[in-house]
Amino acid sequence: MSAFQPETESGSRTCVVVSYWAGLPVDSLYKLLYRMRKVESGCPFDLLIVCNGGDQRPLTLPRRFDALKPRILNRENTNYNLGAWDHGWRNAPGYDYYLFIQDDCLIKEPDWVYGFERRMDLDPGLGLLGEIERSSGMTWDYVGRMTTKPCAHVGDEWLDINQYILAKFRSHGIPRGELANHIPSIILFTSRNVLEEVGGFRYFGPSKEDAIAAEVAFSREIEALGHRISKVSDIPFHLIGHAEWRPNGAVFGRGPAWRIALREAYWKFKGELKLLLGMRRKSRRLMRCSPAPQADELPC
Repeated sequence: MSAFQPETESGSRTCVVVSYWAGLPVDSLYKLLYRMRKVESGCPFDLLIVCNGGDQRPLTLPRRFDALKPRILNRENTNYNLGAWDHGWRNAPGYDYYLFIQDDCLIKEPDWVYGFERRMDLDPGLGLLGEIERSSGMTWDYVGRMTTKPCAHVGDEWLDINQYILAKFRSHGIPRGELANHIPSIILFTSRNVLEEVGGFRYFGPSKEDAIAAEVAFSREIEALGHRISKVSDIPFHLIGHAEWRPNGAVFGRGPAWRIALREAYWKFKGELKLLLGMRRKSRRLMRCSPAPQADELPC
């Protein structure tokens, strides 16, 4: 681990900012916090939960999560996850890095914080990391030909999502670049320096299409500043997963609640099994590496 000494009192370099909407059941959030307690993060972190709609229905947590020392910010319900995350990092100074995740994410592997920190530390050209990169290597023209279903009414015409994004870019002076690749706003990892350079997360408007455009704009602006964006590893959703995404990066779709619950149970079981097997393998390695006892050390 790096010898960098953070300015935070806790000694953590990373603040994990979780977005949650008060209109949803807290089950997914509780499962996420449970896994945060159970799965080794690899390095210290501080936890900040931003509750959209918390100004009307404030979020409180059971005492069983006190070990995580969570800090809760209740705010108005605006701009989806990006709005919560923007509110979070602006109210959590002193950190080197920020890991932004949704409440329905799934902690899958040990070192789920350290893996992001280490990747960013060892590759200074990086400005943004995620668990998946969408439209990787694809031009805007190609993406435009693949997305022709109208989704948003602007003026006198209907635009597909690709046209809508580019229209927002033009109106806000955001460089589009040649490629349409971006990190989806499910799991994002970046530094305070980069956040300050880009001015945080954009707000284009209240619609879902506005949020998608802001998501893509975040990657585009970071690359325009000379930084690179990337997956944290070659394996999609290796450290942190999401209930709506397959391990290979394909979208499940929301589907019935029972199906999402079944997928969550699968990820939890798989993570617990890997953790158990990893502990047994470590125990065996220690036994093999331990020196054999000397004769005078053997019991009578």
